[in-house]
Amino acid sequence: MKVTKIRVRVALRSALWRKQSIQWMCSVGKRSHSQRSPSTTLPFDAIPGPSLLENIVRYTRKGFRDYPLFLEKNFKQYGPIFKFVMPGVKVVHVCDPDDIEQVYRNEGYPASRGDVIAASSYYHEKGLPKGLNGGDESWYIQRSAMAPKFLRPSKLQPFFDELCKVAGDAVESFKDGRNLDISEKLVMFAIESVAAILFGVRFNLTGASSIDPKALKFADAVSGHFTAESKLLFSIPFHKYFKTPTLKDLHCCLDKEWELADHFIKRSSRMQTPLTSKCVVHKLAQQDNMPQEHILQVTEGVFSAGVHTTASTLVILLHALGKQPEAQQKIYNEVQHILQCDEQQLTYKQFRNMPYVKAFMKEVFRTQPSPLGNVRLLNKPIVLSGYNVPAGIRIILSAVRTEAMLEKSYGSDFATFVPERWLHGSKNMHPFASLPFGFGPRMCLGKRFAEIEMAIFLIHLLQKFEVVDSKLKEDKVEWYFNIIHTPTKPFNLNLKKR
Repeated sequence: MKVTKIRVRVALRSALWRKQSIQWMCSVGKRSHSQRSPSTTLPFDAIPGPSLLENIVRYTRKGFRDYPLFLEKNFKQYGPIFKFVMPGVKVVHVCDPDDIEQVYRNEGYPASRGDVIAASSYYHEKGLPKGLNGGDESWYIQRSAMAPKFLRPSKLQPFFDELCKVAGDAVESFKDGRNLDISEKLVMFAIESVAAILFGVRFNLTGASSIDPKALKFADAVSGHFTAESKLLFSIPFHKYFKTPTLKDLHCCLDKEWELADHFIKRSSRMQTPLTSKCVVHKLAQQDNMPQEHILQVTEGVFSAGVHTTASTLVILLHALGKQPEAQQKIYNEVQHILQCDEQQLTYKQFRNMPYVKAFMKEVFRTQPSPLGNVRLLNKPIVLSGYNVPAGIRIILSAVRTEAMLEKSYGSDFATFVPERWLHGSKNMHPFASLPFGFGPRMCLGKRFAEIEMAIFLIHLLQKFEVVDSKLKEDKVEWYFNIIHTPTKPFNLNLKKR
């Protein structure tokens, strides 16, 4: 009887998912596609790309630290689609926004990113479902519980004042002049922010009180996790057959994350505060009746994902502020106009009336994407740029594009930094041109939270300081691929007190 009820529940959820997927598809205007007819479609093997030997030699010598340059070079050489092959690996890269739209609109059920290493091995060892990182029914069940809590702004509003306090405390740690290697401060801010909504607690990482040492250990584990995962992403997949040293490193970091997330959940359950009573782990247990082990699983995943990505993206945004003084001044003018006073506490209503700071962020994501693309694994064949791509092939929807594809994506002014294009809507911009958080059922779960969290930080920082572009040689920023675009050396931030 119990099994029957579970099957009925899953069937109902599946039907609801299909209804939602139709709504997602209709949320962006459809465009006509000039697809080749089946008789002229070329086979998968005809997709151009570097040879197997070239890829092995390149990976052995360089790895994928310069992944953006690799994408740019190959799109210029082979066109808007190219194939990447390694022993046991087949990947198709596309940068044409029409192809990107085709992939998103044909995700099928259940949708799959097909790029998560930890899901297939780590959770399997624990006897747990793949969950949020997988592509089965367990993903949908967990996603259904988590999505309303993160993707609906109204559900995030109760945490707004606390997020402002976290940002305010973080900004207090900055000083007038040159702030050396601020990455750790941004990681602490990201941990503190996501902990507020997940657990309803403060770790004092951005305050004057004593710091929670377990939170620092979690930050170290997340850093190691993403470093190991970036190494495994395009490597020869020996890790699928036995535990390689890098996979062992990844599992070790995940063990630490798992242990510490469990500690934070138990700590939250013992506390009785207004913040803990409305936090995510409390709602998962009390409202969704989610099993404790599954709460731990989704919490660990969301917590780790929300730290590295936010901190790295903030580095990119702060770097862009220094390079775009006119845009920075417009953000400051907007903040001053709405708040009237530097000391006034930002409210949620005021925040919603600050469109320019959000437009600035979108333009930075467009011109210097933080994740270099999204990944999908389709359960049926698809035709992309006239080539047949079989089901089960990993497809990377690249944010790195040639000039021709950039013009097709954004219009003739693609090379100009114009945040205003997001305020008024550009008629020339393809609706699938810039989707850093993805689209559809596998859109990033933390999209809304990350946007709010980062915007709040920028607003609080610009109330106190002006970001100044440093002319020092040692402050010049170069980037490498570490799942997220990351500086090759410590990032120094030049500030001028207002």
